[in-house]
Amino acid sequence: INSCTFDIVSAFLYARNIDFSKCYIGEKIPVNILLDNESFAVYFQYLGVDNYKMKHVGTFSCIKFRVMTVAGDMFKEGDDIIIWVTNDKNKFIVYAESPIKVGSIKARIKKIRNNRHPVTSLERAVK
Repeated sequence: INSCTFDIVSAFLYARNIDFSKCYIGEKIPVNILLDNESFAVYFQYLGVDNYKMKHVGTFSCIKFRVMTVAGDMFKEGDDIIIWVTNDKNKFIVYAESPIKVGSIKARIKKIRNNRHPVTSLERAVK
């Protein structure tokens, strides 16, 4: 493997530090991941800035990107993960979704607390 290879979790942490403001919509950022003792060349694809409304939380300005997956036991070829992260210094994941072989995976935040920076991406909070 090369010196810049990530596991799945560290790849997501790396993506949170990409300066997407310097990317064009559709741009692919390549990364190498290690999965089941094999190295794979995958990418993050910048999809733009999007407002995402979270029930019981509010509407966030988000950076939206696609994560290429590796076909295998869980994912089929072309089943990528779509992720919305806050468009502020926190860049925490607001929502993520992906089809899998037996259905789909969806993950969303329920509560915001103990963040390092002010949440400036929350445009309309639910009271």
